[in-house]
Formats: sequence, C-alpha cells, structure tokens
Amino acid sequence: MKHQSLIVGFSVATLVSGFALAHGGGPRGGKRHMDTNQDGKITLEEALAGAKTRFAKIDANKDGAITKDEAKGPFARKLEKKDTNKDGKLNLAEMEAGVRSWFQNADKNKDSVLSGDELRMGHGRGGHCGDKGKKGKA
Repeated sequence: MKHQSLIVGFSVATLVSGFALAHGGGPRGGKRHMDTNQDGKITLEEALAGAKTRFAKIDANKDGAITKDEAKGPFARKLEKKDTNKDGKLNLAEMEAGVRSWFQNADKNKDSVLSGDELRMGHGRGGHCGDKGKKGKA
C-alpha cells in the first residue's frame, strides 16, 4: 500500500510539474526554440539566431531568399509584408529587421531581455517576424 502511494505521488508531481512548465513564465509556443540557454528569457541575440535557423529551414533551395513557393502557412501570407524591398522574396536581412522590430516592441521594460509577461504579450501569431506581438494581425 505504501509503495502504491509513492507511485501515485510521483505521478501527480510529474503531471503538475509538466503542466507548470508547459504553461509557466518561460518562452511559450513558437518562442521556446529561441531560448537556447533555457533560462526562460530571450535576448536579441537568441531571437536573431532563431530567425537565422528558421530562415535556413524555409529556404529550401539554399539560394539566400525565401519565395512564396518555399514559404508555408501563416509565414507565406506575411511574406509580401515582410519583403521591404518588394523584390518578391525575403532575404535574411529583411527577416532579421522584422525580428529586431518585434523584439523592440515586445521589450516593454527596455531591459534587452524578453521574459514573463513580455513573452506572453509578444506571443501573437508570427510575432517574431515583426508583427509587434499583436494577435490577429497579418
């Protein structure tokens, strides 16, 4: 009986801690991959590194540009907006500019780190590409 109580106790603790990690104060959703040192915060350097990694994944033909053919889902719908030089494709500099804009707008206390509420507020669809973290914006 004592053994069974221990198993139940560990199971509950595991579930609770898993839920807390999934819904806690650290980076959430699409931002979690940016927190490379797993400290629950995102620096501009981490955000830019995440953008570079994402860019490399999306740029299927490795020509240094993302076209509508390579982009999928919400990112494809935003490509035209992010294409600041209007050449029909997104280069890494344009993507990084979007990340810098998103980061600057999300960093409400201007401490050069996104954490807690800043990450939750900046969690809007596609926010790390310069959407200023506002949900429902394309």
